Amino acid sequence: MLILYRDKKILRKIQVTLTKEEIQHIKALRLKQNEEILISDGEGTAYKAILELPNVIVNFRDCLIENKNNNIAIFSAIPSGNRFEKMLDMAVQLGISNFYPVIFDFSERKDFSKERVNKIIQQAASQAKRFSLPKIHDPILFKQIWNYKNQYDFFFADPNTTNRFMLSDLIELIKEKPLEDIAVIVGPEGGFSKKEKEILTNEFKPIYLSENILRIETAVLNILSIFSFIKINL
Repeated sequence: MLILYRDKKILRKIQVTLTKEEIQHIKALRLKQNEEILISDGEGTAYKAILELPNVIVNFRDCLIENKNNNIAIFSAIPSGNRFEKMLDMAVQLGISNFYPVIFDFSERKDFSKERVNKIIQQAASQAKRFSLPKIHDPILFKQIWNYKNQYDFFFADPNTTNRFMLSDLIELIKEKPLEDIAVIVGPEGGFSKKEKEILTNEFKPIYLSENILRIETAVLNILSIFSFIKINL
């Protein structure tokens, strides 16, 4: 079933006007007048609605609440080109809750189009039948990660670590706390600088993902897949 997203303030109205892009998408899906869709506030609640092009009529009596199983937060360097968009599309499908773009010493890309990213997120969330939209935050500097230290239990992806945090350790951790309290830091493809590596090693636990050197997006999706697999199999 198609899911559309609206801000809570707009969603208070019984009748919601569709955008031209949404109408085109609905026609491409061959949906017809009076067919049922869902319209969500993007925060875990959705309502059944009836298509009356160019509008939808919201039925607030039919309220659905998402069984939240949000995945971990990711603090990551921004991949170059359209690799960033592809990564977000798949990360949303895997259940990411928050994405914090981080500018490291060796970062090549430092910004992105928020408008374009929000469209990708909504499309991916609709495809995955998610009522909640992940939050994509504005880019932060490496040192600003510490502003979130009380909010998350941090790990960092390290291809060279000898002090591996084992899968059994992750399973025990997830038994003790919600996934949304966990965050993993992924560096740029040039790696962490010497100073960054020293700080991370002294402060957080390393996760060893692969013997191979992974691209940013591969590392991010690998992390999300591991945690999602553990969660659904507990």
